[in-house]
Amino acid sequence: MQKFIVFGRGRSGTTVIADEISRHPEVDLPVERIEHEDQLWERIEPFGRGAEPAFEEAESVVAQWEPLTYDLWRWQHGVADDLPARIAYLEQFEARGQAAGAKAVGFKIIDNQMGERVGLAELLAHRDYSVVNIHRRNVVRHALSGLLARQRGVFNERNYRDTGGPYPIDVHEFEQAVAHIRHWVQFWDQGFEKIKIRTLNVFYEDFLADRAAFHAPILEFLGLSSRTPATSDFSKMVPKDLSSVIVNFEEIQASCSKYGLAGMLGQP
Repeated sequence: MQKFIVFGRGRSGTTVIADEISRHPEVDLPVERIEHEDQLWERIEPFGRGAEPAFEEAESVVAQWEPLTYDLWRWQHGVADDLPARIAYLEQFEARGQAAGAKAVGFKIIDNQMGERVGLAELLAHRDYSVVNIHRRNVVRHALSGLLARQRGVFNERNYRDTGGPYPIDVHEFEQAVAHIRHWVQFWDQGFEKIKIRTLNVFYEDFLADRAAFHAPILEFLGLSSRTPATSDFSKMVPKDLSSVIVNFEEIQASCSKYGLAGMLGQP
């Protein structure tokens, strides 16, 4: 059984791509069908919380969800976040996929979640996990997607319709976001190479252009049949025409021109 993670920086398409991979019949990648951000105890991101849940929330969620997120699982067992706990949790997670007869078992984790769990990447490498590492070529739209999501207060949603906006974007924040994306993408690319974890680099823009062609190398990488997974109903939340959702679009345009990035504004 292949073990893997879907990895990337936030707003790089990790949620929709993980959701689609989960729809392949030979994969066990648990996804909670959420409706709103305030219900986001997502099983797709088991290491995503990084904090103890409130007791009243935990009791109700523990009663109905399987598998539990790592923090809920620790709360249930009364254990600290340490290496033995992580190993025990991963063993249970993997055993679930084994029992289901899956050819591949995995989960999604984004870069800041991995960074908050010091040593987790090395543990995954030691346990023979592989990485489907998602990038975005268009760093401008990547940065703006994150800033717009923060303004809306919604990061991922199914069948989303934006009823607000347009939104102001702080130019300094935008320029910082571009720099941060470039830094952390390089950081993790080099980190995975250093710990020698098996990695497949893929690009969100290729997913938008041709789903079947995008999924084909992933399925081969994971040793799965070539059946293209069903389409996700997670929404693409940023329209092609950014001028319709950004109040100060001309300021953003000027900033992009200053750094030679203006051509990215009109791309997917």
